Amino acid sequence: ARANDSFLNGQTSQGVFQEFIMSLIEDGVSLSLDYGEEVTRAAALATGRLNLVQGNINVSADFGVPVDYRFDRSTTVKGGYAGASSTFWADVFAARDKLFVEPEGITDPTTANAILNNPVNKIVVSERTQVSPTVIKYVLGRYAQVNGANSSLLDPEARARLTLWVYGNRGDSATAPYFWPTGNLTFMRRDQRPVQLIDGQIVRGTLGVTHIGPNTESGLRSQRYLNVYTDEARPFQVIALGAEDILPQIREPRNLILVATTVV
Repeated sequence: ARANDSFLNGQTSQGVFQEFIMSLIEDGVSLSLDYGEEVTRAAALATGRLNLVQGNINVSADFGVPVDYRFDRSTTVKGGYAGASSTFWADVFAARDKLFVEPEGITDPTTANAILNNPVNKIVVSERTQVSPTVIKYVLGRYAQVNGANSSLLDPEARARLTLWVYGNRGDSATAPYFWPTGNLTFMRRDQRPVQLIDGQIVRGTLGVTHIGPNTESGLRSQRYLNVYTDEARPFQVIALGAEDILPQIREPRNLILVATTVV
């Protein structure tokens, strides 16, 4: 319809089709591969493991996070962060002792809300920054206790502080699950060692890398494969293809404390 409208107005319709095809590649195929990378990385950072199913192929990987770096808070009795016996601040202290630095946390909006809204956690949000459309950065403190009751004062205990990153990407659907698996929070030590990327950039703060492996579609080259074409028998039909073989890697498993927690 847009091409016809352009043609009837004395303009070329070629640009309309070019724009459509580029959108099909970038916002359709390529973006879906981007989302696949994010889901895979989120699973690795949240659970320290991968268990992926693609058709008849099962892929599993364990990145070797030690058992004592995994906190099981999956029930209220075990100290779930949404419950009456929450061990949230005790775990922040424990994460600091294990990581030897000020820990930062990352989770999804559902888990974050369960933690922030639980009065047992005595959380006060001192800073909130919208880093991107899908990422919010919180700086958390703890209410002080006066005569055994919560007050409006901030606890002077310097260790009762945490920077919490809330990652809310879930693609193009408002009802789809978040890429970060709900019920998981990761305390992390942001690595300061420089990492050189393939394109020559030097970055800091990375917890791992994402390897792009060879795939058959690209002739066994380690790259993302994208292709768009028309079939001679169906010149009115555009076919777009994409493929990518990736595997995230956690560079140092002791940079992470993995928590499985309740959200209700």
